[in-house]
Amino acid sequence: MCFFCLLHAALALVYSGEAATAIESNADLSYTVPKEGSNLWIDSWFIPADSTHKENAEKFLDFLCREDVAMLNFDYVCYVTPNQAVVDALDEDTRNDTTIFPPDDVFANCTVYKQLGSDTTELYSYLWKTLKSD
Repeated sequence: MCFFCLLHAALALVYSGEAATAIESNADLSYTVPKEGSNLWIDSWFIPADSTHKENAEKFLDFLCREDVAMLNFDYVCYVTPNQAVVDALDEDTRNDTTIFPPDDVFANCTVYKQLGSDTTELYSYLWKTLKSD
């Protein structure tokens, strides 16, 4: 990369949905997952075992899983969807967009972060503050 290009290059840590939206607005941008891997994150909904409104919570989750609602959500956040009906309804370019739908070999090197306990969290906090203060 030439020096001029370095002046205009940028690197950012972003979620795939934000990357897809940004790339849609600017074709000069790209998204990649390092070959060494990255973290996997999952937005999840759950109903606590002691929920006092379990039936309403189930109705809400059913609502979110409706194809029309799930499509609206997909259009808004641009994250991969587990709703096969939504995937099937997408145009071919979107289904083949590796920013939104990474290939299996990308997932092979990724992991879900785990809570490592308060001692590790405190150490990370200390190291991050130290890094920022230098």
